[in-house]
Amino acid sequence: MTLDFAKEKVFWTRKMNLKLVKFMERKPNIWNPKHPKYTSVEHRDQTYAEFASKYGNEFTGQAVKDRWTNIRSTFANHLRKLKASQAKGDGKVCKITWHLWDACRFLLTVNKNSLTNGDTSRTTNNDSPKEDDSMPK
Repeated sequence: MTLDFAKEKVFWTRKMNLKLVKFMERKPNIWNPKHPKYTSVEHRDQTYAEFASKYGNEFTGQAVKDRWTNIRSTFANHLRKLKASQAKGDGKVCKITWHLWDACRFLLTVNKNSLTNGDTSRTTNNDSPKEDDSMPK
């Protein structure tokens, strides 16, 4: 007999993903290792459950945690590709078109692979450069 341990199926729209990122930006205990409650699993679980309770019955704390982990991993992968293209030095910097790139830029403040210069205007999915005071210089 085979046991099914499938994860919950929750449909995440772009809008819900953006809401999750904006919510997490206000919750540094989830993403900032210097936050005093960063290591508290209980406090993290409460934060995930708080988002889940705000947005309906189909969202659970575990579903929110899984999605946030996926978003952070995707951000880190795009950042790694961007840094690799900058390191080539051929003047061709990859263009990030991921819809959550701009919203996740707050993670640059704690990401160990963060950009060394503050110019990410070529990496956004907007045509015009974007000024962002939170970017490291």
